[in-house]
Amino acid sequence: MLKTIKEEEDEEVIFNNNIQLILNQTNYDKEMATLKLKEWDNNYMNVIREYLNPNFNKKKKETKKQSTNQRMMTEIRNLLNSIENNNISIYNNKQ
Repeated sequence: MLKTIKEEEDEEVIFNNNIQLILNQTNYDKEMATLKLKEWDNNYMNVIREYLNPNFNKKKKETKKQSTNQRMMTEIRNLLNSIENNNISIYNNKQ
């Protein structure tokens, strides 16, 4: 699709405004800001987020929510399993 001269000028103004915003919010120089803005497809918010927290787009591990009863039963089961395994090893060592 062909763009008019006005549309191209508007895009350039927006791009330059985004660069200026990134320069004000970060310690990047103009060259680095341009590179990062192109890397993030002209999304200046992602550039600033990456500057503040380089791992912002990595997903966090979801932990299973356990009730108090589930946690207690798990601990009791683990304790009894360890006792049983210990007794089995003692019994095997005696033979």
